[in-house]
Order: sequence, then structure tokens, then C-alpha cells
Amino acid sequence: MNLRCILAVGGLLATLLTATIAQAQTPPSTSQLEVPNVFTPNGDGQNDTFSLESTQPLKLYVYSRTGTQVYYAEGRRIVWDGRNELGHKLSDGIYFYTLDDPANTYKQKKGFVYLLRADMKRLK
Repeated sequence: MNLRCILAVGGLLATLLTATIAQAQTPPSTSQLEVPNVFTPNGDGQNDTFSLESTQPLKLYVYSRTGTQVYYAEGRRIVWDGRNELGHKLSDGIYFYTLDDPANTYKQKKGFVYLLRADMKRLK
């Protein structure tokens, strides 16, 4: 919106001030999500997948402790069920990941995730 202050002096109009007033805009959100660090793909319906979601396509690379890439996925929604790219179940253990996240949805861009297939009810 433009605002003008006009002064009339002796029949002459003079513009003293012209200003533009911008509407207040909501700043972009600075809150980021946490990447899960454990999941239990044991079929009990709880935490069976490692899931990530964003407004822009993500790229997830998962590596074994020896540095071998065991999984890769790309998309706005990634759901990993603990299997490798050939569909074989991976062993329980710690896996490392790197995440390409252009929308900056997640705090972590690299880290670890613990895959645990044990029946959690028996562990209690």
C-alpha cells in the first residue's frame, strides 16, 4: 500500500512524503524435525518403518558399519522397511545415513539409525 502526504500551499500542491507500507509477512518456519534413530521392523505394527517426508524430494543413503551402501531412496516420502535394495532383510544393528534435504526439513543431515527386529514385548 502506498501512502502520500500532500500539502497545499498557496494553491500549489506539493508532495512531501511518499512511502510504501508493506504488509507484515510471516517469517519462514525455523522448526525442523528430528530424524528417527531407531526402528523395529518386526511386524508388530509399531515403528516398523524408518519414514521421512518433505515438501521437496529427499535422497537417503544408508550404509553398513563397514561403509557399504545397503539402501538408497529418493522422493518426497521415503519409507524404509529394513530391507536392502534387493529386498533382503538386513541384520539388526547400527546403520549410518546421509540425507540430502533441499527443503531443510530435518535437523540432521547425517547420523545413525538402529535397526532392531526383536519382539519388543518380550524384551519388557
